[in-house]
Amino acid sequence: MSSKASAVGDFGSVTPAITKKYRFKHKIGQGAYGVVWAAESIATGEEMAIKKVGAKNFEESILAKRALRELKLLRHLRGNEN
Repeated sequence: MSSKASAVGDFGSVTPAITKKYRFKHKIGQGAYGVVWAAESIATGEEMAIKKVGAKNFEESILAKRALRELKLLRHLRGNEN
């Protein structure tokens, strides 16, 4: 099994659209909201981190609010080279 196949297999249920755009390399870490993967854009070769947020984070309103806060913070940091 190739590293891409094993990473995607470990990634869980991903949509075919995301696997067409990004090559998942390896798991970076796991936290309260989901799993973070090292990935590469197939089109540009740009390396990035992609977080798969677990559906359980939207079952209770307080968890959904926390996840939304994190997404807003990440959007604010977009473009930061670090």
